[in-house]
Order: sequence, then C-alpha cells, then structure tokens
Amino acid sequence: MTAAAAKPVPVSKKAPCPVCGGTHKCAFLANGRVICGRMKTSQPGWKCLGPCKDPQWHTFGPELFEKRTPAYSPPPPPPKPVPVPNGPFPGTSITWEEFAYPGELTPALRDELAALLGLPADALARLAGLGYHPVHGCWQFPERDATGTVIGLATRFRDGTKKCVSGSARGLTLPVGWRDAPGPVFLVEGMSDAVALAHCGLAAVGRPSNTGGIDHLIPLVGSLEPGRVVVVMGENDEKPDGSWPGRDGAEFIATRLSDAHPKRTILKALPPAGIKDARAWVLSRAGTGNRDRDSQNSEDGSAIPTPNPYPSIGKDIAAAVGRAATQVKTNAHALPAPARTKWSPVPITALAPAAGPTPWVWDGFLARGSVTLLSALPKCGKTTLVSHLLKTLPAGGDFCGRPLIPGSAVVVTEESAEIWHERQMRLGLTDAVRLVVRPFMGRPDEKDWTDFLRSLMASLDAHPADVVILDTLADLWPVRDENSATEMTAAMKPLRALADGRSVLAVHHLRKSDGAEGTGSRGSGALAGFVDVIAELRRPKQSQGGGETRRVLSAVGRAPGIPSEWVIELKDGAFVYEPPEQRPTPKEIRDEREEERICQTRMAALQILTDECRPMTRDEIWSQLPANLQVHRERFNGIMRAESGKLWTQSGDGGRKGPFVYRPMAD
Repeated sequence: MTAAAAKPVPVSKKAPCPVCGGTHKCAFLANGRVICGRMKTSQPGWKCLGPCKDPQWHTFGPELFEKRTPAYSPPPPPPKPVPVPNGPFPGTSITWEEFAYPGELTPALRDELAALLGLPADALARLAGLGYHPVHGCWQFPERDATGTVIGLATRFRDGTKKCVSGSARGLTLPVGWRDAPGPVFLVEGMSDAVALAHCGLAAVGRPSNTGGIDHLIPLVGSLEPGRVVVVMGENDEKPDGSWPGRDGAEFIATRLSDAHPKRTILKALPPAGIKDARAWVLSRAGTGNRDRDSQNSEDGSAIPTPNPYPSIGKDIAAAVGRAATQVKTNAHALPAPARTKWSPVPITALAPAAGPTPWVWDGFLARGSVTLLSALPKCGKTTLVSHLLKTLPAGGDFCGRPLIPGSAVVVTEESAEIWHERQMRLGLTDAVRLVVRPFMGRPDEKDWTDFLRSLMASLDAHPADVVILDTLADLWPVRDENSATEMTAAMKPLRALADGRSVLAVHHLRKSDGAEGTGSRGSGALAGFVDVIAELRRPKQSQGGGETRRVLSAVGRAPGIPSEWVIELKDGAFVYEPPEQRPTPKEIRDEREEERICQTRMAALQILTDECRPMTRDEIWSQLPANLQVHRERFNGIMRAESGKLWTQSGDGGRKGPFVYRPMAD
C-alpha cells in the first residue's frame, strides 16, 4: 500500500490534533495534512484547504508548505453584459438606440429621407437617434415615453409604408429641444409633422396615431410648467365613408387631456381647409416663392444670401392657430360615430384598424376600456394584492414584474374605514387613492345599483381616475342567484360604461371546486364570458401550511400579451415576480425537506447517545426519537450504518450474538 493510499490515522491523547488540540474527531493524513472536525477556518500555522466530502470535517495543511505549493484556482469568468430592461432583445445589453443603426445613416440617406418628406436636410437634426436598417432598407426613428426613454422604433420605407420594429411599444416623437421652444406645445400626428413644426421653431410633440399615445401624453402634459398652453392638432382627412379620423382623434386626445388636467388650457385646431396636416401646412408656406428667392443673384453674379424662412413660417402658423383654435369640450370620452345609417352593415374590409396597441394600465391585466375579473378563494390575498397595486400606482414603474403606468384609482370596498386607515398607515397610500366605503346597507336592487354607478361615473367625470376597483362583487351587486346568467349579465352590463376611458377591476371569489382555463370563478359562466380579462389567484400546489407567501396569478383574455401564469411572492412588504428558472420544482422541494429531516434525525440520535452515556440498540434509539423525526425504519437503519465511525461506533453482528450496539465516539 502506497503512502497516498494509506488510511487516515485518528488523533489520540498522545498525538492530539495540531489544529484544534482535540483528541478525537480529527485525523492525520499521510501527506502531512490534517482532517479536523472542529475548526472551519485557518489557524496559526495551519491553512484551511476547504471542506471534506462530509462538510462537518475540513482539511488543513501546514502554512509554509501550502504557501510553496498554492492550489490552482481558475481565472474568474469574464463579466456578463448587464441586460437592458425593455430592450429589443430581452436578456441582452442591446438598446433600442443601438438597434436603430444610427451609424448606417449616411449624409446621402439623410438627404434622401428629407427629400421624401419635403423638408430641408438640416430639419432631421431635430430627430435624435435616427438610423437606417441596412438589410430592410428603411429609416428607423425612436419613439419615447413621457420621460424621454426610448421604448420602441418606428420605420419608414421609400414607398411611404410605415411600420414598427417587432417588440416596440408605441410612444411619442420628441424633437431635440422641444421643451425649450417658446409658445404653446403642439401635439401633432406623426413624426414628420413634429419635425416640420420643430424646424419652424415651435414646441412640437408627435403622437403615434390619431388616438394613440394618450398614456404618455397625460404625464408629459402634467410635467409642463404651469400656464403653458397645449394645442392638439388634427388633420383634414375625410374618408369615403364620411368619417374624419384625424379630426375626431384630436377631439378624443384633447378631451382626455382636459379631463386629466382640468386647470390647464387645452385647445384643438385644424390646418386650413384644403391642407391635410401640419407638415403640408409648412410646405405650402415654404413653396416655390422661397426657392425663387434663394436662386436670385446679385449684379456681379454672386448668390444673394436669403434669410431662413422657417422661423417666420412658424410664427405665422402659431398666430393662425391662436386665432382659429377652440377650447375643448370635456367629458366626451367616446369617439363620434361615423356618419352612416343606423344599423347599416359595414363591409369587413372597410373596418378601421386599431388605434394602437392595447392601452394597458398594468401590462397584461388591466387595460383602459376593459373589465378585469380577479378571483381567488377567501383570505388568499386578493385585497392584499390590490393594496400593493394601489401603493405602486401613483408613481408607476414595475409591479410584479409587469409595467404599471402612473395613475390614480377609486376603490369601492366592502371593508370598514378603520381597516383602510390602518392599511393606509402601513403601506403609505397617497391621495391618488380614493374610497367609497360600504355604499349599501344591505343588498341593493337593480335600480339602486344602476343609480350608484351613474353617480360614480359623474364623480369620475369631474375627478378622473385610471382604475376603478370593486372589492368584492358579491357584497356590492344586486345579484341574488349567482347561478342565474340573466341576473349576472344585467348586473355586469353597466360596467361597460364605467370602463369608458378607464380600467375596471372586479374582485370576486373562486368556487370551492375550483376550475381550469378561467372557469374557476363562482357563479354562472356568463360572468367569465362578459369580462375582457379573467385573472385567478391561487396558492402554489406544493404549498405547505398558512405561511406560504407565494401566489400563482393566471390569466386569460381577449387582448394579446396576457401572461398565462405568473408566480409572485410577498417579500419585505412588496410583491415581486419569481422567474421560472428560479422556481424550485416539486421534486426539489420534496428532496430538500427530506434531506433536512434526515439531518435532524442524525443529530437527534447523536444527542440521545450522548445523554444516555451507555451502549444503545437501534430500537432503543428509535423509541426516543421525536415522532416527527421517526423516518422509515430502513432509512433509519441506513443512517445508523452510514454514520458509524464518524459520529458513533458500532459493535455486535446484528444476528445470533446480539443486535448492533452503538456508542458515541470516545474523546
């Protein structure tokens, strides 16, 4: 037998452990190192080389020897790139600004785009982040939120086609220096209109479509200095069916802004008759007359420099808008219906496309104009989730791993004012949350319910809110038989009007037998069929006891982008999202609990042997174990065999000569 293969020599009273000084639980190795069962860090003269296979013991080597032969440690891996949230490729460091390919935009390509728009090339300097996709052959420009953060890219092709890059969120076109320009802020439709007015020295912001961008415009207008006037510019774009999407869209945007900011002057205006939009207005003023003046020469043949006409064009446009603009009418959330015969069928190809992506308030769950049903078993955490949503809503940001826009809420609640006062003090809820506490003494009838909703809508018209929460439906609506589809539908229909321009969250209960695919809500299936989003909150299937803080939020609905399953956890007073890669599987949870139980059984057996101070059989040790640590007998016998020679000694043959007998390791 070689020295390297020699067995460890246990320490003794004559040869104690040089690391801890003990006379047991340690051993000498043939290579001069020591295994110590007491110390886990380096000691004077001895360097800790790490744990053994059993982490209770650690290997130590002489300090001088170990310094001469240091152990090899691989070089640290290179740092991983920091992922960019909400970028074009989730999990990577690529930003929307980089994906716009600004380096591919040559002066020739810039001049070509300017010629397509009919604007001077230097006007495009107002468009920060403009780029060119070398493969698709299109110009790309960023769209931003109210803070100026790029949230997506819009594209323009040579044939005039306009698209968005996959994964983009629609936002605003913010020309460079728009906020510093004097005068009113013009909210125009499209990138080219914003660039044209900005080149004329006006403060211009581009909307993504006729009715799009309202979720960004509301906070942007709120950030303007007090007293600054906002003008929403429409377009003269009458369609063959008699509709005016540009004009009606401007009416809608102006009305929503006026409702959100009642103290600010919000005007609406159109270009002169015969001129489609703001860019066409600028081009009509910078027509051939200006080019003729540019081409004039002096008597000696040299060109006569002419002043830039665009600043004067901007002043003229601002003056004309000031004379023709009108104050917007408030409380007109709905777009006017197209001029057509009532109940007249419309060809499917004549339908207008959606104004933009789904106007989410809380991405995937709450959208403007939609009703969301949140169901869970009693005391599962419905109101707790809603309360933390209300805590995050005023500032917006991230909530449970999904974007939440800033806003306000009205809660119609079954709970007492005292409970909500305590919740407000604990969570720090602000006045962005308003309450209607227990509006009915008993169950209302259909008329009381309808009158209450009318009164609530009138209050919301005077003091807008982004979210209306009904917690819970069972204590508020007039339904007496929840299995009646007729009663359910009659009670829910008024919520469509309540959801006009805002999101409605109806909190409900799951039935005892539960269900799958959005069918777990208590009562008639008409309830689930009526709402736009069905969200269900449950405890995890492997949940153990009442201390579980994780919840599974599953949802189905009509709009795209709704997460089918979302695991959240209440940690340190806030709900956080638990990514799938961090969730332990049921098998991992069972294995971890079983390993912990075995470890506790091992230590309990050692404690029994130490306390008794006498030889004991397996049966004697087993009988003294706590009931919760009495694992299966075969597993217990395996534990006793595995730890023999480590924690205790084993004697006897377990047969005719007598059972196995165990003693603690001698000091």
